[in-house]
Amino acid sequence: MKKPQVLICNGSDCRKRKSSIKKLDCALRQAGETITVRCQKICSGPVVGVMHEGRWAWFKKIRKEKDILACLELIESE
Repeated sequence: MKKPQVLICNGSDCRKRKSSIKKLDCALRQAGETITVRCQKICSGPVVGVMHEGRWAWFKKIRKEKDILACLELIESE
């Protein structure tokens, strides 16, 4: 079974939070294939895109453990 794709913004504002991005990438790889994308123009990074109900849902400020867990739950529910 193919893992779902998870998009992680790699824009300049998000890249400033290297440790958050690395932590996020490691956590989300458990549930899906992480792919870095260009800036999504909704700064307040890190920004993550998850396929939900057939379309991309974007989330910003995914920094805290509870935010990461919420993304994982959403990915796994699809």
